[in-house]
Amino acid sequence: VLCDADKTIFASSPQDYKPIVLLDPKIRALNSNKSDSTMVGVARTVQCRVPNDFLAVLDALSRAKSNEVLVVHTQSSTRAVAGELFCAEAARREVTGLVVLDGPMRDTAYLAEFFPAVRCYAPAVSPYSGTTQHLGDEQVAISLSDGNDNKKIQPGDIVVGDDDGILVAPQRTWEQILPTAQGIQSAEERIRMAIVQKGVSLHSMTNHKQHAEAIAKGQPSSLQFRV
Repeated sequence: VLCDADKTIFASSPQDYKPIVLLDPKIRALNSNKSDSTMVGVARTVQCRVPNDFLAVLDALSRAKSNEVLVVHTQSSTRAVAGELFCAEAARREVTGLVVLDGPMRDTAYLAEFFPAVRCYAPAVSPYSGTTQHLGDEQVAISLSDGNDNKKIQPGDIVVGDDDGILVAPQRTWEQILPTAQGIQSAEERIRMAIVQKGVSLHSMTNHKQHAEAIAKGQPSSLQFRV
């Protein structure tokens, strides 16, 4: 829903709007379960200077505050930079999430103990931990690895994550998105209930046929839901 709202607003006023940043879909929740728990917090960014060394993460954790999300760039580490003990300390500090952008975490069998207090995300896992010999940088802009300079995570950005992925944006962007997102969510709920409870066809609640015909003719069109 948030992504749909983002697309809608960006299409109507691209010059006045800073889109949300969708993190790499390879970054997955490591301590999810069937209950719905959304991670929301303020980004505390951590930039490691040397791969496979997690001193920067430990250092930043010592200053982490309630309702923050640690967002860690590891310089493409292959060894784990966080695990059970870091998550336990994060929970004690009421940190809401730990996101490793480009390296592993470990102790996944134990991370569920801290769900949903601390959501843990990483693109990989490894039983082998890194070293603690190099300091890092904290509360600095983190450029994402796709080479697009417009895609950066800034300290203080709002981080939102669930089992489907992670979104990052300044507070102003979320303030713009939320009213549109709430409208989309309400419409989707009405559509879902019509399908499930009343047996109404999904296609009958859209302009799917007309839209497909227009696209086939090379005419401009947009898919619309009618509820």
